Amino acid sequence: MGQNPSCRRPSIDHDFSSAVRSGDLKFVQSILQKDPEVLRRNTSSDRDSPYHIAAAYGHVEILSVFLDQSDIPDTLNKHKQTPLMVAAMQGKISCVEKLLHTGANILMFDSVNERTCLHHAAYYGHSDCLEAILQAASHSKRISASWGVARFVNLRDSKGLTSLHLAAKQGKAACLRLLLDSGALIDTSTGFLGSHRSAPLHLAARRGSLDCVCELLARGADRLQMDSIGRTPYAIALRRNHFCAALLNPSSEEPLVWPSRLRIIVELEPSAKLLLETALVEANRQRQRIILNRAAHAWSPTDLFEESVVGDESHGGNLELCCICFDRACSIEVQDCGHRMCAHCTLALCCLKKSYSSNGISPPPACPFCRCKIASLVATKKRGTEEEETEYSSKEPLRLSGIIDQKVLNLVFMGNCCGDQVKAANPSYSTSGMNSKYSTKDQTGISTSSSKVSMNFMRTMPSEGEILQSSNVKCFTYNDLKIATRNFRLDTVVGEGGFGSVFKGWIDEHTFAATKPGTGMTIAVKKLSQESFQGHKEWLAEINYLGQLCHSNLVKLIGYCVEDEHHLLVYEFMSRGSLENHLFRRGSSSQPLGWKLRMKVALGAAKGLAFLHSTEAKVIYRDFKASNVLLDSDYNAKLSDFGLAKDGPTGDKSHVSTRVMGTYGYAAPEYLATGHLSTKSDVYSFGVVLVEILSGRRAIDKNRPSGEQNLIEWARPYLSNKRKISRILDNWPDGQYPLGEAQKVAALALQCLSFDVKCRPSMNQVVSALEQIEASNNTTKKSPA
Repeated sequence: MGQNPSCRRPSIDHDFSSAVRSGDLKFVQSILQKDPEVLRRNTSSDRDSPYHIAAAYGHVEILSVFLDQSDIPDTLNKHKQTPLMVAAMQGKISCVEKLLHTGANILMFDSVNERTCLHHAAYYGHSDCLEAILQAASHSKRISASWGVARFVNLRDSKGLTSLHLAAKQGKAACLRLLLDSGALIDTSTGFLGSHRSAPLHLAARRGSLDCVCELLARGADRLQMDSIGRTPYAIALRRNHFCAALLNPSSEEPLVWPSRLRIIVELEPSAKLLLETALVEANRQRQRIILNRAAHAWSPTDLFEESVVGDESHGGNLELCCICFDRACSIEVQDCGHRMCAHCTLALCCLKKSYSSNGISPPPACPFCRCKIASLVATKKRGTEEEETEYSSKEPLRLSGIIDQKVLNLVFMGNCCGDQVKAANPSYSTSGMNSKYSTKDQTGISTSSSKVSMNFMRTMPSEGEILQSSNVKCFTYNDLKIATRNFRLDTVVGEGGFGSVFKGWIDEHTFAATKPGTGMTIAVKKLSQESFQGHKEWLAEINYLGQLCHSNLVKLIGYCVEDEHHLLVYEFMSRGSLENHLFRRGSSSQPLGWKLRMKVALGAAKGLAFLHSTEAKVIYRDFKASNVLLDSDYNAKLSDFGLAKDGPTGDKSHVSTRVMGTYGYAAPEYLATGHLSTKSDVYSFGVVLVEILSGRRAIDKNRPSGEQNLIEWARPYLSNKRKISRILDNWPDGQYPLGEAQKVAALALQCLSFDVKCRPSMNQVVSALEQIEASNNTTKKSPA
C-alpha cells in the first residue's frame, strides 16, 4: 500500500531543515532538485525560513543556492527579522556580505525592539558586520536619496536607543569607533520617555567599559552631561565602583581634542598635521595612564595602554631639542619666523580655549619665541650644517633661564590641555609635581626641577619657607622631639595614617623643652613619612591653617619641625581619642557615649565648622568625619587634620572647583558629581556624622547586609518618619534616650543631607538648632529605648 506524497512532506521538510543547519550542501541540493517547492513551503512568517537558518549558522554556500533559486533576501520570520538581521546578530560576515550584494534591504525594522541590522550588529559587537553594513549604506542610492547616511546611523529603536547607545551599553569599543567615524551623535540622549535619557557616556560608565569611555572622551563627550534624574557619568561609574570613574571625574584633566584654533592657520602641511595628530593620541594616552595609575598605584602603565613611540620625536638624529619642554626633538616649524618646537608643545599652544576678545573669538596662536602670528606650520627638516646644530646632553640639567622668557612659557601652557597656570616665575613654587628628570637646589635651598615637563602641568603647594614664616607656632629641633617621644618608641604610637605615625610625648609647658614621661604637658607628634607625597602637601596645609586659626573647637598646633628630610607637627594631646573610637567601640580605653555626651560632641564639632565657614576664616574643611573629631579629657570636640582644607569662594561665587578628594560615604553628592566645593558640602558631611552619632553605625560598613551597607541610603526613610526613628537609634549605655530630642536631631540631619544644596542649613543654623535641643534637654521626658 503506497504512501500519499503529502504524507511524506513533513519528513522531507524536517530533513531539509536539518541539512541546512548542519551545512550539508549536497543533500540540500538533492532535495531541491527532487522537490523545488520545499524552499517555498518552509518560508513562512511563523518560523525561521531556510534563509534565516543558513544565515544564522553561516553557511554562505547554502544561502547562495537559495538566493540563486529564489531571489527573496528579505523574507521575514515571526519577529519580522530578515536573514540579514540574523546574520548580523550571529556575526556571520560572509552571509552579511552575500545578502548585501544580493540587495538585502538595510532599512527594515523587526517587531521586537524595532531595530535594524545596524542596531543588531552594534549590540552584539560584530564590528566586521557593522562595517559592511555602513559601507553598503554609503553606496545605497535609496538611503542617499531619502534618509541620508547620518540619519541612518542615528536611527532609534522603540526604546529610543541609537546604534551608538547600544554599542556603549554593551561595551563594544570597536563598533563604537566605527559609528562615530560614520557620523553618530556623541551626546544625544535616549529618546524613550520611560528611560533615564542617558547619553552614550552614561551607558559606557554604567557598563564600566574603559575602552568605550576613553574613546568617547577623546571624541569630545561631555563629562558633565546629566541624565533625566541628575546623574553624571562619573556618579554612575562611582556608584558601581568601576575603574573608569577616574577618567570621568570632572576635576581630572580633560582629554585633548583637535584644537579648533588650528583652523585659523592658513596652511597646515600634511606631514605636520600627521605629527600633531600622533602627538594628540600620545598625549591622551599619557593623560589616561597618569589618571588611572593615580587611582590604582599597583597597576603598571603598560597594563593599560601600549606605549606610543614617535620616531621624529626622539632625541636621536640631527633634530634639536625643544626649548620649551626639553624632552622631545623639534618636529614642527613656524614657517614665517623659522622657530621650532615639538608637536606636543605646538598642541599646548593651540589648545588655548579661553577667549580674550569681547566677541568671544580666540585670537590666532602666536609663536612663543617672537610672538608673531602663526600662519603656516610645516614639519622640520634636519639642519644642513654642524654649526647650526645645538647639542644637548641628556645627562646634564637644563635651565629655562636664558633660553626662553618665563612669561612666554606661562602663556604657552595656559591651555586647557595643560591644566592650571604654573607660576614658574615665582621661586616659592617648586616643580616637584612635574614629571622631571633632574632636580637641583637654588641658593635658598628650595628644590627646583628642569628638563622634562609633563603635558599635565600641576600647580604645586607653596614652599615651606613661605608658609612657615607666616605661622605663629614654635619651631622644634628634631632632637627635642626625639627626646620627648623617647626616640619615637613603638609604645608611644597613638595613631597612624597615610601621612605617617602619631607619637605621644612630653614637653615643658613654658620652655617647650623635652621632659620625662608623665611630666609637663602631653603632646602629640605627627611624623611625616618620607615616601608620602600626599602627606607632604597635608603637612603644609596643616601649618597654613592651624598655624593661623585659633578656636576652642580646633585642635591647637603647638609647633613644627623641618630638619633635612624630617617633617613633623606638634599638637596638643587629646586624651579621649577620636569620636570614631567611641561610636564604633575601637580600643579598650574607648567608652560608649551616652545621649548628653553625644549631643555635646555634636555641638562642639558644629561650632568648629561654623567658625571655619565664618567670614573671619573662610575655609572649607572638606574631610569632616568621625575620625577627625578628637575629644579632650572633658569630651570637648575639636577638629583635626586640615590636610584637605580649602580656601572658600571669594566675591559673589558660591563654590570653588577642585579635584574630588575626601572620604567615600561622607562627601556630598554634588561635589562627587561636579567637583564644585562649597560650605554646604561640609554641611552634608556633618549630616552623615550626625546620623552616625544617632545610630552608632559607620557611614559605609561592608560587613552589614547589602541593603544596610550605606548608612544614609538605609537610614533616610526612617529619619523622615517620627514613628520609625527608633529603628535606627543606637543601643544607649544607660538604656534610655529622650525621644523628642532624637526626633529633632533626626530632622536636622535630614536637612543637612538634602540633595538640594540650597535647602541645607548653614552651620550657624545647625549650631542654633543643637543649642535649642540641648537647652530643652532638662524639660524633655525621657522615653525607654
